[in-house]
Amino acid sequence: MKIGVLITTFGPLDPVAYHNHLSVLLSWKKLFDLEAYHLSDNQQEASLNAMVNIALQDGCTHLFFIEHDNILSKKDLPKLLKHNLDIVSGYYTFRNWPFAPIPVKRDTETGLYYRLEYVAEYEEGKDNLIEVDVACFGCCLIKAEVMKKLFDAGKIFRREQSIKGNTTMTVDCVLFDDLRKAGYKLFVDGNVRVGHLAQRFVVTPDNYRLYREMVKLVFPEIVPKEEQFSEEKRKQICEFLGERA
Repeated sequence: MKIGVLITTFGPLDPVAYHNHLSVLLSWKKLFDLEAYHLSDNQQEASLNAMVNIALQDGCTHLFFIEHDNILSKKDLPKLLKHNLDIVSGYYTFRNWPFAPIPVKRDTETGLYYRLEYVAEYEEGKDNLIEVDVACFGCCLIKAEVMKKLFDAGKIFRREQSIKGNTTMTVDCVLFDDLRKAGYKLFVDGNVRVGHLAQRFVVTPDNYRLYREMVKLVFPEIVPKEEQFSEEKRKQICEFLGERA
């Protein structure tokens, strides 16, 4: 087994993420035959295609995708590998308002998509796999043979117009769509809980509700007007916090 860790960067790299990635890579290097790949490119799909091709040429059996603003644990990669699945990811939320969970599931009866809120209690060693339609690309493990089949079929990383035609599908959503159409199942491990760098903090599946309320209080300018605290509510909260300080 040889693992290729592919780190995508678009925009400035935060020192917190840099040191986190360096720490986990050094830890995993002690456990596995591992190669790290990183190409900085404003065209995310171009760097991803290049890194995948290099990793395949290097004989990697697994490709582990990390994004530049995700905060990982040393336990994440070993946990995902134990499942021995074609595609499995960790679990995290968006870094922007409303900081909702990223995994998406399609209702087979209605055809509608909904955010998958993983609320089960954490249990070490428990199988917490959930089949999804959109996984979390910033902590995603895919077997190399799966990516090779996609690339051989011309299904490389790219952006596409949505079905409605008024938005552009990101490279990860296009990838997950390609994988499903090729007959693969996507899974999320709800116990691999990953951080996402946001406004001065790391938002996680465990703190995003609290973080959302904090943002409404401290950074109201990034909150939709209809979801902002009223001035009276804001005043009450500030008075309460002042009393508790």
